[in-house]
Amino acid sequence: MKSQALPYAEQFRILDAQTHIASERVEAYRSGPQMRTLYPVNTGEQLIALLDETGVDKALALTPCLVGSGEFLDPNHEQSNEVIAREVKKFPDRLVGAARVNPNYGSRAVEMLRYAVETLRLRALKLHPICEFFYPSHPYLPPLFEVANEYNIPVLIHTDEGPLTNAAGYLDLAQNFPNVPVVLYHLGGPNAVQVAKRAPNVFLETSFAYQIHILGAARALGPERVIFGSDVPFNSPIPEIMKVTTIPDTLLSHEAKQLILGGNMARLLKIDL
Repeated sequence: MKSQALPYAEQFRILDAQTHIASERVEAYRSGPQMRTLYPVNTGEQLIALLDETGVDKALALTPCLVGSGEFLDPNHEQSNEVIAREVKKFPDRLVGAARVNPNYGSRAVEMLRYAVETLRLRALKLHPICEFFYPSHPYLPPLFEVANEYNIPVLIHTDEGPLTNAAGYLDLAQNFPNVPVVLYHLGGPNAVQVAKRAPNVFLETSFAYQIHILGAARALGPERVIFGSDVPFNSPIPEIMKVTTIPDTLLSHEAKQLILGGNMARLLKIDL
C-alpha cells in the first residue's frame, strides 16, 4: 500500500521509469563489501515493497548489467529478460517490464528482442552503450530500432558525457525512426536539449539530474517531454521525486509535475496510471 506519510503521496500518481531487479545469482548486488545498491532488490516482491515505502504507484522494471567477479554473466541478457518477465508477471498492475539486448550480438540480439516482446511481453527496450560497449554508429542499432518501430515500443538509452553515451550521437537514429519514442536516461548529458529540439520523439529522464536542469528541460521542451526516473536500487526514489515536487508551482505547475512524474511514461507505455 502506498505510504501516506510522504509529502507528495496524496498529490501525485507516480510511475518510475527506471528501476532494476538484479539476478539472485550476483552476490555483489545483495551484500558484502562490494555491495552496489542501496536496497536489496532481487525479486518483484522486494521492488514492490520499496515502491510502497517510497510512494511510487507503478514502475518500469529492467535488469542492471549483471557482472560477477569481473565477468559478464549474461552478456546478451537472455537470462535476465526471463527474470524480468517472471517477476513483473507477479504484479501486472504495478510493474511493466523492459527488455535488454546487446547490439554486438547482431541478428541474435534482434531475435532476442522479438522474443522478449512477443513471448515475454516486455514493453520497452533498454540499451546501455557502456555496459554493452557500442557506439551510436553500430550497424545493428537500426535493425533494433526497426523492431521497436514494428511493435511500437520505446527505446531507453543510458546517456551521459562520454563518447559512447553523448546524446548527440543518437540524433540520427531518433530522426530516422520518428515514430519510436527515445528516452535518454539521466537527462541526456550535454547537448540533450538541443537533440530533443531537433527530434520531437526524444524524451529526457530525470534521475541524477540537478533540479534546475529538470526545470530547464521542461521549459525548453515542454513538460510533456520530461520523464521521472529514480534508478532504483542504486538510488532512493524519494529525493528524485522531490526534485520535481519541490520546484515552486509558479515555475512548474502541478499539472506539469504530474506529467513528468508519471503521465508521460504511462502514455509511452500505453498503460493507465
